[in-house]
Amino acid sequence: MKSLDGGFTPKEIKRLFKEADTDGSNSVDWREFLSWIINGTAMRGMGAKGAASFERLLNTETQDEASFVESAGCDEFGVPADYSGYRHVQLILDEFVAAYKDRHPKPVIETEVPQPDGRLVIVGDTHGQLADVLHILYHLGPPSANNRYLFNGDMVDRGNQGVEILLILFSFFLADNESIIVHRGNHENEDMNALHADNGGGFEDEVMEKYGLQVYRHFIGAFKTLSLASVINKEIFVVHGGLTRVKNLTIDYINTLPFQDYTAPHPLSTNVKEQLFSDLLWSDPTEYEGKYKSDRGVGIKYGPDVTTKFCSQNRLRFLVRSHQVPEDGRGFQKQHNDRCVTVFSASNYCGDGGNFGAVIVLSASNFPRYEVFEHFAAPLEEMPAIVAQGDATDWNQMSTSQQRESAESSKIARQEKTFERMIISIIEKKPQLWAFVIRNSLGQKLKADEFVQMLEECDP
Repeated sequence: MKSLDGGFTPKEIKRLFKEADTDGSNSVDWREFLSWIINGTAMRGMGAKGAASFERLLNTETQDEASFVESAGCDEFGVPADYSGYRHVQLILDEFVAAYKDRHPKPVIETEVPQPDGRLVIVGDTHGQLADVLHILYHLGPPSANNRYLFNGDMVDRGNQGVEILLILFSFFLADNESIIVHRGNHENEDMNALHADNGGGFEDEVMEKYGLQVYRHFIGAFKTLSLASVINKEIFVVHGGLTRVKNLTIDYINTLPFQDYTAPHPLSTNVKEQLFSDLLWSDPTEYEGKYKSDRGVGIKYGPDVTTKFCSQNRLRFLVRSHQVPEDGRGFQKQHNDRCVTVFSASNYCGDGGNFGAVIVLSASNFPRYEVFEHFAAPLEEMPAIVAQGDATDWNQMSTSQQRESAESSKIARQEKTFERMIISIIEKKPQLWAFVIRNSLGQKLKADEFVQMLEECDP
C-alpha cells in the first residue's frame, strides 16, 4: 500500500482513522474529517511531511489518498458477519408491522381516554433522547390499556438512541395493542434519516452502526405503517405538524391518503393528496390569519382562522401538535385562542437547547380538561442513582436544578457548534485558504497577530 507521503504504516493509518472517527460511528465523513483537522488532532506529531500531505489532500484527492479509509480496515470496526442479535430486532419489527397494520388500518385513529378512571398521555418529539422517554414512563407509569400513551412522531434522528426508543414502544404495543399509539412525524422518513445528525438526521447512521442495512430497511417498513393522526373522544385532533392547505379539510378526506405506500411523499410534489400528507407532518401555526408558505420549504404556516374553521367543520374542541420547540423554552405552548396546543417532550434538545420537555395528560374524570407535566430529564447515566433514592428525590426540584445548571453549558455548546459549522463552511468553500493555514501552522494554535499576518500573505 502506498502511504500519504507521510510515511505512515498501516497500523498508524488505523490509529488515524480511529482519531478521525470522533462520533464512534465506525466511519468518517467529510465534515468529521474536516473537524478532525480543525481541532489539530490530525496534525499532532505529523510534522511538515504529514502537513504537506494533508494540504494536498484538501486541494486534490488522489487515488492513493482515497485508499486511506479503505486501508484503515473499516470492516474490522463494523457489525461482525456472525452476529445474530439483529434477528431479535427484525422479529420485533416484523411482528409490529403486521400487528399495527391489523389494529390501525387507516391514517387516522379513533381512540378514547380509557374509562372509567384511565388516562391518555400525549408525548411530543423525543428525537432519540432515551432519557426523556424513561423519565416519562417512570413518572407516569408504563403503557397499558388503562394508561394509554400516544407518541406524536419524531422519535428518531438527532439523538443517538432512536433504536432503543422505538423497540420499547413497539414491544409495549405487541404486549397490549390497546396500550400505545405511535404517530409518524416528519423524521420517520428515510430521506430525513439519511442526513447527518448535525443536519437534522442521523437515524440511518445509528441503525447501520448498531445492526446494519437489513435491519434499517425493516425500520423503514415499520415507519410506513405508523398512523398520521388521531381523534380522541371525537373532540381532540392530534397530529405531528399541523393543518393543511386543503380547503374544507375533513377527517374522512385524510383517511383516503395512501399513507402506507411510502414514509413521506416527495416534498415538491404537486399532487393534492401528497401535499396534504406533507402538510400534516411539517406545518406550523402562526399568529397571522390565513395560510402562508413555510420557511421549512415543506408544509405551510396556518393562522387562527384556519384552526377555528377546521375545528368547527369537524366538531372538534382543539388540536394538539408537536414538531417544534416552543419559543419560550417551555415544553408546551398554547396558540390560536388555546385551540392549538404544541407539546414537545425532548428536554435540553440536542444536548444544548436548555428547554423543558412536557407531556399532556387527559384523564377520564376531567375530560376534556388536561394537565401538562413539564420535566428536565437527568442524563441517562445519572438516572439509576437518582431512581435508587426512591421517595427521597424531589423530581420537580431536580428538574428545575438540572435546567438551571445546564443553562450556561448549553449556551457554550451552542456557540461551539455554530463556530465549528462556520469554520467547516469556510474550509469547504475555500480549501486553498485552509491548506495555507495547515502549511504554516503545522497543526499548532496561532496567536492572533500571526493569524492575521498569515491571512494577509495568503491569496486563495
